[in-house]
Amino acid sequence: MKNIILVVLAMFSLVVCSQTKEKKTDLQKENLKGRVKSVREIQYEAVEKFGQIEKGDMSSGSFRNYLNLYDEQGNQIEKNNYNSDGSLRDKWTYKYDKQGNLIELNDYNSAGSLDRKWTCKYDEQGNQIEVNNYNSDGSLRDKWTYKYDEQGNQIEENEYNSDGSLSYKWTYKYDKQGNLIEKNRYNSDGSLDRKWTFKYDEQGNKIEENIYNSDGSLSDKWTYKYDKQDNRIEVNNYNSDENLVYKLTYKYDEQGNKIEINNYNSDGSLDSRYTYKYKYDKQGNWIEKITYRDDKPKYITERTIEYYK
Repeated sequence: MKNIILVVLAMFSLVVCSQTKEKKTDLQKENLKGRVKSVREIQYEAVEKFGQIEKGDMSSGSFRNYLNLYDEQGNQIEKNNYNSDGSLRDKWTYKYDKQGNLIELNDYNSAGSLDRKWTCKYDEQGNQIEVNNYNSDGSLRDKWTYKYDEQGNQIEENEYNSDGSLSYKWTYKYDKQGNLIEKNRYNSDGSLDRKWTFKYDEQGNKIEENIYNSDGSLSDKWTYKYDKQDNRIEVNNYNSDENLVYKLTYKYDEQGNKIEINNYNSDGSLDSRYTYKYKYDKQGNWIEKITYRDDKPKYITERTIEYYK
């Protein structure tokens, strides 16, 4: 079954609660190897001096300044985001049940006060069936409920406002392999708002996505290509006339980390090129990454990784 993840936007895209029969730990999702206990990551501006690349000021306006904590099962239990001056920006805490399902997420501001809380409920099969989003005063902000078929595929999602009224309804359809092939979003009055269709290769990788407006006209289209390791190596975005808007290509190293991203314009000309150089620890996790834009150094990112003994 393909993973369907609830994403709630809270200052940035954040996976709040998710369930999948082929469940990956947070460490696996982040391509971290070994029994990682914590990751401290800081991004700096890159400065060239006397032919050498050095760290400049800490990057501002970036979410690359954080401390992540993990339990021994590989689940993230805490995230601290910091400002460029080192002060705390916000803090997130995560709680799990005995089956490893995320059941509570708390968002605290820099003063330590609770800003938001999410709670998640699951059925006996481990399927997520309800998510509640609360304000700091404990009042309900919004709510989601989910339904599944006999194979455990999510087939319906309902989004409710704080007063219990329906905001949106989503329906999902799958092929025999459990790949999501159609997604529909309906307004509260039952009218169709948006439709998505998906196609896959023999390995189950998504190779095409089409988004349609309520009248059935095409809004956007994406196509994808992969290498033998199932790494995504190409993304093409098309407009409603199916003309190319932009193209992205990717290259990876042996550890599965991106080492090159090329962004092409609709006419095929190169818009920007990002390349990455890494240094690794003994576990195979990178501890330094230098980011280049158009062959000029832009960032130096350092990671300090602590492991369980």
